[in-house]
Amino acid sequence: MDLIRLLLSSSWKILILAAIVSLLSGVTTTGIIAVINNTQVNSLTLNASLIWGFVGLCLFRFLSSVISQTLLISLSQKAILNLRMLLSQRILASPFYHIENLGNNRILATLTDDVQSISNIALILPRICVNIVIVVSCLLYLCWLSPTLFLILILFIVIGIIGYQLTANKATTFLLKAREQQDKLFNYFRGITDGTKELMLHYKKRETFLQDLQATAESYEHENVVGMSIFALAASWAQIMFFVAIGIVIFILPALKNTQNQVLSGYVLTITYLIVPLDAIINSLSTFSKAFVALDKIKSLDLKLTTPPKDINFEDNFKLLTSTQETEEDNLKLLTSVQEIEEDNLKLLTPDLENKEDNLKLLTSAQETKEDNLKLLTFDQESREDNSLIFSDSELICQRLEFSDVTYKYQSEDKYLFTVGPLNLTFSAGEIVFVIGGNGSGKSTFIKLLTGLYIPDTGKIIFNGKLITAEEREWYRQHFSVVFFDFYLFDNLLSLGKTISDDQIYDYLVKLQLNNKVKVKNGVLSTTALSQGQRKRLALLTAYLEDRAIYVFDEWASDQDPIFKNIFYTQILPDLRSQGKLVIAVTHDDQYYHLSDRIIKLNNGIVEYDKLQQQPL
Repeated sequence: MDLIRLLLSSSWKILILAAIVSLLSGVTTTGIIAVINNTQVNSLTLNASLIWGFVGLCLFRFLSSVISQTLLISLSQKAILNLRMLLSQRILASPFYHIENLGNNRILATLTDDVQSISNIALILPRICVNIVIVVSCLLYLCWLSPTLFLILILFIVIGIIGYQLTANKATTFLLKAREQQDKLFNYFRGITDGTKELMLHYKKRETFLQDLQATAESYEHENVVGMSIFALAASWAQIMFFVAIGIVIFILPALKNTQNQVLSGYVLTITYLIVPLDAIINSLSTFSKAFVALDKIKSLDLKLTTPPKDINFEDNFKLLTSTQETEEDNLKLLTSVQEIEEDNLKLLTPDLENKEDNLKLLTSAQETKEDNLKLLTFDQESREDNSLIFSDSELICQRLEFSDVTYKYQSEDKYLFTVGPLNLTFSAGEIVFVIGGNGSGKSTFIKLLTGLYIPDTGKIIFNGKLITAEEREWYRQHFSVVFFDFYLFDNLLSLGKTISDDQIYDYLVKLQLNNKVKVKNGVLSTTALSQGQRKRLALLTAYLEDRAIYVFDEWASDQDPIFKNIFYTQILPDLRSQGKLVIAVTHDDQYYHLSDRIIKLNNGIVEYDKLQQQPL
């Protein structure tokens, strides 16, 4: 009833008018059948009044059907519009902690798939309503022809409905399971879009991620296939019961009881006509079941979804959602809560676009070759299998990394917007290198070039004496553990492809002062919904567990409190260096510059200086 109330509550005036016109359409259809049956059985002589009466009924049937469906289409689409706006407004009006607890994947699945499932009902509802009126009208006509035959027909219809309902309940259970899997799928999809860099830099994590994604997708497919197959079985059962009723009326009853030809002919003609609308109604029931599941998922978000009143508009919807805000001024505050000073707007809209360089990156994203783009989108299975044979952690060591005249150009419509390089740099294992520079200096682009995410337009990258080409790029990337400024956290730490115990992970959590915030079970973190600084510590935990030869930190300490910032520079980085790791950190914390071995300053895409710490800057 919630679904019907939601779809039909946009305008009761339109609903009543559509119901009346649909009723007239169904009655007219029954009248046409009655005229045909009466004319055929009684061999009536055709005359002008009979012909024009038949034409009039057909014309009225056509017009009433078009009008009723048009009204219902308008009604249903308006209901979906209200649902979309109502749901969006409810989300924005909910406490932020509640939205955080729900998670982006659940909200995204609701706004896309759940609303679409209910929208599908809006598309078929007009036809279903007309078909229901036709079926009811025809059944009343059959009852008028012969109450006895009608009772027999109803008996089989009831048997069909009971069998269908019992079977459909089982199917709905599978659809509910499929919907749960869909929430997980959306979480994986978010991992693909937001965690692309991390997946590209760790093939074992990528392998595990894709395996988990495939398992979830296959489970989603299985539950849907089983559920829809059961619905098909239920629909076939209902249809066969109807055909059995036709067989009894045609073949058995005439032999047992003297039935008038007019009655028999009327039943055969009417039941035959009913096959199409009944089939449409039965086949639509699975769509209704999906919509019910979707509505339950929407309600489970606890957004206090209520039915909008008649003829509700956008403003009225909002007032309904924000009824606790007593004045117009308060409503305006909610609507414009994000409209602060221009500087804050820019921070809100582009939190990680600190400079011109990053804005250019947003416009051009990862401008790699076609080959690398295909790898990013499809993670070619053959390549992955080859990589799993090539890469061994024991072989992923760093001796020397060299940039030789490396450049990278951002461009748009054949116009160069920004160029980084030429860069001529050399790095060795066991050193800490700080990369500094102002906004727009090219630091983030340098990091992406360094880690193999961006491909140089010119110049060479030489690693351990080997020139990095397209064939070696995947191997080259596996040497890096990176915490990006716009990092993404994966909760499954076992995806790193290493034998890691929960006790080992817990020890790191203690070291990072997160053991009271996060638990770990079977290699999976209990939560990643923490403050930005704490999330960065979890990202550092992942980097620790990866145990790569080169560590890159993109302004990692910017969100840390003074105490842990000091720990990062005075303990964590020196500890990594003592293990023979190459550590490269983008930083603005000049009070810790003295702890590095080298400082590289970038300015407008080029190296302003590259100095050993003992040398004056």
